[in-house]
Amino acid sequence: MQASSLSKIRISSFIVICCLTVALTIACASRVIYRVNPDSPGKMSKEEARSAIKQTLATMEKSFWIRECTFQDDSFRVSWTSSRAGTAMHSDVSSLSDVTPGVMKEEDHFSVRMNVGDAYAFPLYWKSEGDAKLFVDAVHALKKAR
Repeated sequence: MQASSLSKIRISSFIVICCLTVALTIACASRVIYRVNPDSPGKMSKEEARSAIKQTLATMEKSFWIRECTFQDDSFRVSWTSSRAGTAMHSDVSSLSDVTPGVMKEEDHFSVRMNVGDAYAFPLYWKSEGDAKLFVDAVHALKKAR
């Protein structure tokens, strides 16, 4: 009798812990606050888009993953680290299609995900919602202008 009661308590405890974990994950997760419609036309010319990308990258917050991101020849040059200590530096090239078309709100930052290399997707952070939106709009406009 005691073994089955103990088993029921363990199962109940496990279910409660799972529910709390899901609830906390949903509450703390970032949320998409802006998304570009992939079928919409670009909001700016090619030159305006290139200029806006460079301008917004200059205001981008450095993270412990992405050390530097520059834009040349319609592609991104990304310097990133694979450790929090910043000791193992890598460099890759990402294309316009590697940028997700949405802006997420994460605590006090706004982020846009970029695929870097073969298997990594890193967030690019901005303090300003407007800069993050401008970056996404400019990337979209440049993709559409091709």
